[in-house]
Order: sequence, then C-alpha cells, then structure tokens
Amino acid sequence: MPRDSILRVTAERAPHCRPDRERAVAMRAVVGHRAWCPVGSDRGGPAGGRRAARDVCHPVRATRRHHVSCPDAVRTRRDRARQDITRRASGDASDVTTAKPTVKTLKSSDGMPGGGAPAESVMVEEVSTGGAQTRRWTRSPTGGFESLPAVRAKPAEASSAQRSAGALTSWDPRTSPRLRRVFLPAGYPESVSRDYAPFIRWHLGSLVFRNVLEVLTSQSLLVALGMGSAPGALPLTAATKWVLKDGLGSLATLAAGSLGGQKYDEDPKRWWAATNALEDVARAIELLTPAFPAFFLPLAASATFVRSAALTGRGSLMNGTFMQHLSRNENLGDVRAKLEVQGRWLALVALPVGIGIFRSVSSAFDADAGDGAYRYAATLGAYGAVIFGHTFCCWKAAHVLRFDTLNRARVCVLTRAFVDAERGCSSGDAARDAAADAAVADAVADLSSALVALPGVERAGAAEGVYCARFAADAPTLGASLPECARDWDDLEALLRLGEKGAGRESARRRYMLGWDAARDAPSALLDADAAPRDVLAAALAATKAAVDSKRETSEGNRNRGNRGTRRLEPAVAESAYAYADARFVKFEESARAAGWRVDFVQMGTAPKYRLRSLAGAADA
Repeated sequence: MPRDSILRVTAERAPHCRPDRERAVAMRAVVGHRAWCPVGSDRGGPAGGRRAARDVCHPVRATRRHHVSCPDAVRTRRDRARQDITRRASGDASDVTTAKPTVKTLKSSDGMPGGGAPAESVMVEEVSTGGAQTRRWTRSPTGGFESLPAVRAKPAEASSAQRSAGALTSWDPRTSPRLRRVFLPAGYPESVSRDYAPFIRWHLGSLVFRNVLEVLTSQSLLVALGMGSAPGALPLTAATKWVLKDGLGSLATLAAGSLGGQKYDEDPKRWWAATNALEDVARAIELLTPAFPAFFLPLAASATFVRSAALTGRGSLMNGTFMQHLSRNENLGDVRAKLEVQGRWLALVALPVGIGIFRSVSSAFDADAGDGAYRYAATLGAYGAVIFGHTFCCWKAAHVLRFDTLNRARVCVLTRAFVDAERGCSSGDAARDAAADAAVADAVADLSSALVALPGVERAGAAEGVYCARFAADAPTLGASLPECARDWDDLEALLRLGEKGAGRESARRRYMLGWDAARDAPSALLDADAAPRDVLAAALAATKAAVDSKRETSEGNRNRGNRGTRRLEPAVAESAYAYADARFVKFEESARAAGWRVDFVQMGTAPKYRLRSLAGAADA
C-alpha cells in the first residue's frame, strides 16, 4: 500500500491522537509494514491493504502473530524499528533501514546432550596429496555431512605494478585451484622434484618452437611433393613417395634403441640436448625440400632417418629417466599426463603461428616480392629463429636439471672431493689441479667431525653442465674392461692376488680389483658381477686414492713418465688404496648421504662386470 494511503487510514483509525502522536504512529506503521508484511503488500494489493489497515495501530502484536518462532529476533527488530521512527520524527532519514534486517541464527541447546551451551561448528578440512585445502566439511542440521568451499588465503595488499599484472596472475596454475588441477600434478610442489618448475618452464618453451617446426615442415613437405610430381600422376606418385620416405625411420629406431639405451640413463642431460639437436637437423632438411623438389625422396628419407633416431632417444628419456626423476610420490602417470595436457594446449597456440610464418615466407617468393637475396634472407631468418629457439630451450631445460642419483662421473667427483678434503689440500694445490678439481673447490673438510662436507646436488649439477667433460684427466676408470685393467694375463693374475691380500673372510671379500689403464695413464677398477652399490662406491674410493698417490709420486720425480704404455700400478700404492677404502668407506657413504645424494644405486651405463671368483680359482691353480 502506498505511503499516502497508510497515512490516511491512520488518521481515520486514530482521530483522538495529537498531531505529533499521529505522526509517530503513522511512521511506525510505515516501517513495520515494510519490515514484516509479505512481498508485494506495499504495492497496493488487496491483501496488503487490508492487513496494513488492520495492524496499523498494533505493529508489535501483528509482528508476533507472523513471527512467533523467534521472540529474541522479534525484540531486536522491534527496537530497530523504534530507532528508525525516532530518526524520522527528528528529520534524520539518512540511516533508516528499509530492507529486511539480517537475522542472526541462534542455536538451540534443547537437542544437545545435557542441555548445555550451544557448541561451535567443527570444521574438517579436506586436503590434496600436497596439503592444499580442497573443501571443508561440517555437521549438517540433520546430523549428516555438509560440504563447504575451501577458504583461500587473502593476498596481501598489492602494489600498482602487481595490480596491473593481476589479469595474468589469475591465469597462473600455481595460484588458481582450477588451473592447478588441470595443468599441475596432484600435490604440487611436494609431489615433484625441486627442479620440476624450472625444467617445465624451459621445456614448455621448447614445445612451442617444436610445434611451430612441425607445422612448417609438414607444409614444406606437401608443397615439395606437389611441385616434384607431374599433374596427371600426382596422386599415385605423391602417395608412393610419402610411404617410401618413412621406410628408413624403422631402421633408425632399431639402431638407436639397441645401441643407446643404457647411455641415455647414464648421461641424460647430454643425450637430451643432443637428441633434440638432431631433431632440429632433420627439420632443417625437411624445410629444404621445396627448394629441391626433384630430390624430395632422398631428402625426406634422410630427414626421417635422423628424426626417428632422435625421437627414440628423446622419448626414452622423457618417458623413463626424466619421469622417474621428476616424480617423488610414485606418480609417474600423473606427471606424464599433466605434461601431455600442457603440450596439447601449446600445440593449439603454435598452429596459427606456424601457418602465419609459412605464409609470410611463401609471400617472399612472389613475383613482385623483390630480388633473390631478400627472399632467401627472409626464409633463413624466419626458419633459423625458430630452430635456434628450440635448440636453446632444450639446452636450458637440460641445464637446470639436478639429478640426485649417482653415475660414474658423479661418483668420481665425490671421491676426489673426499680424498682431497681429508688430505687438507691447500688452495694452491686445488688451483693446479685445474678441471679435475672444479667441483672440489667448494668442498670444505671438517676433520674434527665425523663427516666430510662434499659437493651437494645443486652445486655439482651446476658444475656438471650439459656438454662439459664428465671425467677429469687423472680420474680413474670405474667399471674398466680387462684390457683397461691389465697389460696381459700374467699382470691380471698378479693384480688379483694383490687385491685379495688383506681382504679378510669370505663375507668381506672385495668385489672389485684395482688395475692400471695404460691408454689413459690412470688407475682403473674392475668390478665383480655380484658387486652391489656399496662395492662400486668402495672401488671408486680406492681407485681415486690410488690416482692421487700416483700423481703425487710422479710430481715428486720418483718415476719416469717417458713411456706411458710401460707404466703399471705399484703394489705399495694399491695396498694403501685398498686399506684406505676399507677404513673410510662408511664415512664416505654417510658424507655423500648427508650432502643429499642417493647412495642406494649407482648408474654404471655400459660398464662391464666379471666373475672374479672363477678368475681367482684359475690364478691359484
């Protein structure tokens, strides 16, 4: 009912009221009508008009009739209505409540055991594998379970620069729960390795360039296929060439899988960069096919051969070594699936980019595009930039990886750091060792403690690089073959008897043997077929000790270095190295574990092993 109608009815129902009293009663009727009557009753409806006329002088009684279930709430609303009437009467209408006031729900203690005070709601947080809150659970009014959304931490006050980048931040999977579930493994970052984020950044960049290259090479092959065939025989000739060009790819896959399997695992960073570089070479050959359409088949077949070999190594590393390293909760499938999702999204982005680059290059060869120098410069510039971007991103992705597993090169670095630290070598000695002591320069020995500070995973991984030399010039040959250990059979038997001296009982038998690699002029270690990771570490420690002692004797002038092929491992040096490894192996193992290395496995690659027990029996006979 309109306000004027309410005032007129009020004057008719209360003629005995004074003017000021009449004004107060009318205002009370207006406020009470707006607060308690049903929606639409103040719009002049029949029901609303009758109810307002009937209850205008008794707002509180009418209110109690409509809301008898909560007396406390009625009293609160009545007090608020009186305050509004007072403000109206005084002429201050700036803070009068005209909407339905908020009612605070009061919990009743009738249904609680013992009739005590109402208990607070208990929230149980549901978290993901990594500890991120996904939702909350509480008790429903009926005693069941009620699901509530997760509470996200409110970000701090952002600066102007951060507010300008807010649109990009909302698309960051690390901050958006929905994008996190789509693009990142469950439990990120606790469920992946520490180098997952830097590796993924560079790897996704390489995928963008790789997808662009795939678009460019596909269009180049199709254009060259049409240019090199006669118009009448185009379908049959094109189909034949397209099938024949993939024939050599199977042979390349067989060769790469049979010859390079274990090498991929031993040095994954170098092989990752090398295989991606080979793939770029294959893409460059395919991009040249439109310039030589008559040689489509040999060019396409050669490119397929190189690319198949490269993809074999690349796929083996990504699906095997890298997935095992990046996952930390046995979640290889989840990490690989999220990587596929990221790659598919980038493929959609790269598709229009590749088409645009190809059309730009094709337009440079139009009749009115200019001279030939401009055409070839535009082509080389566009294609070269994409190939260089892919190669660089692949190299950076390999460079940021930090493997905590041990291989032959890392074991030799750690053993050299351990031996030099116990010797207390000065900074001058370390400087003279050049590249051999590059990773040892930061190793500080604490001789008073039980352990030695060895290079950590981060420091050793940065010094390892991608294409850097893995072994120093005087590093021992770990996992040597028979020719790399002894000059002849008699020398082999003598070295075997020297290794058995002081070995103790059968259970403590050494499962390695020291020798001398004449080709490298350095000590070597021959491994037994039953050698465990502990035996490999002990062999590396003994061989490194022998290398250091041999180098010291040579520097002191105790031996002539004239003919490298006539040198051999001195018995005194070998006995000292064996005793050193037996006494300090446990200390070295614990020092390596304290530095963050996994000592339960050593990747030996293609290193051979021999059954030294049968060889020992032949030597005794």
